Amino acid sequence: MCRECAHGCADCSDGECHQCKSDFYGFWDFDLCVMAESIPATYFLSDSPVGYAKLAPSSDQSLYSINLSHERAEELYQIYVDYSDWDETFWSFEIRSGGLEDGYDRHDFFHLPSRGSWFDGRYNYIEQSGMMPPTYTMSYWLKPYNSGTLFSNSATYDEHAQQVIYIGIRNQRIEFEYSYGGVFGFKQNNVETGRNLKFYSSTDSDVVTLKAWQQLAVSFTAEGTGTDIVYWVNHEKVDIDNFHGYLVHYDNGNDTFPSRYLFAAQERDDRLTNMYRGFIYSIDTYNYSPEWP
Repeated sequence: MCRECAHGCADCSDGECHQCKSDFYGFWDFDLCVMAESIPATYFLSDSPVGYAKLAPSSDQSLYSINLSHERAEELYQIYVDYSDWDETFWSFEIRSGGLEDGYDRHDFFHLPSRGSWFDGRYNYIEQSGMMPPTYTMSYWLKPYNSGTLFSNSATYDEHAQQVIYIGIRNQRIEFEYSYGGVFGFKQNNVETGRNLKFYSSTDSDVVTLKAWQQLAVSFTAEGTGTDIVYWVNHEKVDIDNFHGYLVHYDNGNDTFPSRYLFAAQERDDRLTNMYRGFIYSIDTYNYSPEWP
């Protein structure tokens, strides 16, 4: 899967970009041209000239670790984040309660000493600034009480052509959805598929235990022309899947293609939907797929 002509491409033929425009850099592994401020975390620029510069992945590393227990946060409404070897300017996080930013009220969520934070399924979520790479793992230690969103990246620049990357729980299964109704169009195996792309995946069986503590994780690994998906529960591999294409996360700091990265909520048509209800103690991310024992 690739865009018919990547945004920022100066020389494009047969759906492939051969040179990027000035001030754009070639993300050739994914047939994209990106601006310097939109380079995904964990990738770095080669010494090639602008227009031909290649983005290359760094070595396998932890990206960031969010701890929501009261012991790790100095204040009740503060998020403790360990950025590992990365500069914290790559990402930042804000606690939200139904969009309220000033002051606190009864809808605000709170940290508990041994349980992390309680998300009420109506008002509470976390918003992330900063892009995710196309290969990463997101791992949660949580106690879910019902179906809901764990993580989402939703483009907000065009509600009729909205991209959504979604990871969540539904009926005790872990699910993933990648949808795009883009203005660029898509091709698969050089065959025009139109303006809409949608891929859905879930575990084949019920693997989530409601009202119980467990580790849940989803890994995405870009390989060749596709992306491998691995679902984990308590560090055991419970299912796998694959789709033809790559995860393209939009930059929420980009004025041209704005988007939102949310934990415990999903944004659609300027509204928050499918919100998570339960405890989350910690969220750990990596730029690779771990092989847990």
